[in-house]
Amino acid sequence: MTAYIRDLLLGLLAWWCGNGAFRLFPSTPLHLDRQGDWIAFLLFKPVELALAAMLFVLGSIVLGGLIRAHAAEAIRRGFSGEGCLNAVLCVYAGFLAYIQYVKMPMPTAVFGGAALLCLLVRMLRRRALQTEIIELTKSTQQPSLPEAFPGKRRI
Repeated sequence: MTAYIRDLLLGLLAWWCGNGAFRLFPSTPLHLDRQGDWIAFLLFKPVELALAAMLFVLGSIVLGGLIRAHAAEAIRRGFSGEGCLNAVLCVYAGFLAYIQYVKMPMPTAVFGGAALLCLLVRMLRRRALQTEIIELTKSTQQPSLPEAFPGKRRI
């Protein structure tokens, strides 16, 4: 049960990080007529921008980890007992991620796209490594008797 309380507190931490990033991030959208404001913000308040970016990334990583962990556990255990509780916590983390998307749509979309690309690259690397391992084990296996002597059959 302490693991679930920890995950609720991690969700609260992600919520606080998202709110902190929202308060520090500039409220004006990035348009061509507002480039001067953004350049002034970058020049005169770089610490606020860096802190907002760090809080946003931390909150997004925590939420992504919660969603991934609880979705995997809910799928693995099924939707009965603890699996149902994992599904509820996954929905909770997804709701927090949705609120973060509503408050800051562009950074969330960029970060989510980058995270999906990283997951795709990791999946492709794992598949290539698995294929290479299978090929290496096939090439290093000693042939069985029928393969070693194809003309002779055992009776």
